[in-house]
Amino acid sequence: MKVGIIGAGSAGLLAANELGKHLDSRVDIKVFDAGPNIEERSCPQKNEYECAQCDPCRIMSGVGGAGAWSSGILNLNKNIGGDLEQLCSRATLDVNEIINQIDEFFLANGAPNNIFDPYHNGNDLNQLKRKCAANDIRFIPIRQRLLGSKNTPKVIKSIVQHLESHFNINIIPDTKIIKFSKKRNLIFENGKQEQFDYLLIAPGRWGMLWLANQCENLGINTFYEPLDIGVRVEVSSIIMEDICENIQRDPKFHI
Repeated sequence: MKVGIIGAGSAGLLAANELGKHLDSRVDIKVFDAGPNIEERSCPQKNEYECAQCDPCRIMSGVGGAGAWSSGILNLNKNIGGDLEQLCSRATLDVNEIINQIDEFFLANGAPNNIFDPYHNGNDLNQLKRKCAANDIRFIPIRQRLLGSKNTPKVIKSIVQHLESHFNINIIPDTKIIKFSKKRNLIFENGKQEQFDYLLIAPGRWGMLWLANQCENLGINTFYEPLDIGVRVEVSSIIMEDICENIQRDPKFHI
């Protein structure tokens, strides 16, 4: 049996890990990404103001996905990042157990042990919550694990090595897929084709428009989840210093 995964971001890599754990070792799993390996991902214009228009973009695509060069914060809370609880309930999974499993997986691949917990040292958050509520703002306490922008690529590299050494998984970068068919056939940019028994499509931010077009061409119904708009507001340190240092490093306020 052959399984093809399009996209080597967080969704594709963790899906490959789950398949590797639960499927027969003879199952051939291939993970494709349009961008390069994590070691080769570098933006030629990182010190310039103008975009070099790389295709694919070295920041948005490649092994590790669009978040590879972020600060790498794991928000260990079901209320952040979409409808995780709803998705888990459909599959009769415990959302907190899933979050813990993901956290343990990152820890096993080099994520730092220290965690930012808003309740550490017996913090009483009621005063902050009341102040927020009085201004129609909701403060969401979140346990967070910070990988760090320098450490995140190392964690991704460790994940890739783990997948390829423990399971029959092959990560294939620099491979553009033009389209896929309902018969689970992949057609590559170089004209070659490959047939799979199952396909998992996870192209991420860089491939979202491509995926929408593919679904439209194949008559596959799609729907969009509500988009959370995050705004980073910079204020004088005296305003947020106590919260950031003593309660939560990266606080989330819903307005």
